[in-house]
Amino acid sequence: MDEVVWALAEQPVDAASVTTQGSGDTGESDHGGFPDAAGTTVSAWQRLRRAVWREVIGKSSIDMPGGPCRLALGSRHIQRRREWDLLFEMAAERSCIYDVGAKIGMTAMAMARGQRQGIVYAFEASELSSLIINRNLALNGLTERVVTVNGVLGSHSGALFNYHWNIVSGRSGIVASPPQGATPIGKVTVSLDAFTAQLDLRPDLVKIDVEGGEQEVIAGMGDIMARIGPDIILELHAWPGMPASRNAAAILEMLLPVDYTMYWIARGQTVTNPAAFDDLEESPIGASSRARVLLVKNNRPPSEVLKGVNIEHIDM
Repeated sequence: MDEVVWALAEQPVDAASVTTQGSGDTGESDHGGFPDAAGTTVSAWQRLRRAVWREVIGKSSIDMPGGPCRLALGSRHIQRRREWDLLFEMAAERSCIYDVGAKIGMTAMAMARGQRQGIVYAFEASELSSLIINRNLALNGLTERVVTVNGVLGSHSGALFNYHWNIVSGRSGIVASPPQGATPIGKVTVSLDAFTAQLDLRPDLVKIDVEGGEQEVIAGMGDIMARIGPDIILELHAWPGMPASRNAAAILEMLLPVDYTMYWIARGQTVTNPAAFDDLEESPIGASSRARVLLVKNNRPPSEVLKGVNIEHIDM
């Protein structure tokens, strides 16, 4: 029965058919649906049949840093991602890690496996994806190492946002509806500053992949950045009306008062001018990842942060 529940969760809730557009991403960001080639119209029943079939015949384990990982239903479509190795290696000497936009838990598990000791806090807005995270943690003996936090992060606590909700996460978010279709649902935010202060934590590594909500997340962690100074791995997104360069410009402004630098990992380049991202494609629908950047304190050279970390195959 769980297979059917998750398959139904992937269906558009407001139409019998939907025109889909592939994201070009073969990993966790496809979890919100099963897109065909751009422009192909797929009936709800076709999508249901494919989603159920994918879970029934999908692989029950996957190779990950630290060894094979068992997969719960709802995550058996996942393909190996290059950034898992980056996060695994960067986690080695960290004691408190925030995984913001944990989706179904693969990046949180990679970092928990890389840690020698400590805790990973996995923040995920989708209730169903949070449940899948917990199932994956249980299957892999990581329930004591990862804490799942279900909620939307924002610039301050108590704000109300329309979360473009496809039940599972995928490309759902607060800035744009995913290509698979979604229903806006009101969600109240919490800021990372408030969360950190309440639990008296000192995060030393933060991964952010929130489908265009990165400006809100960073605006809500100014105290953490100024006072604690964690290293931050950020996926920079573009969405209709917001090219990656304009998104980067807003984030660069936020970095100035907290003395942070932006470093584009794949190109080995410190970014001071958002025009560096001008050559990246705009997103015609939904929010799409465009670049993976490292945010570090100005007095902390990126080469030092990435020392011993294999970045050869980082692809964006």
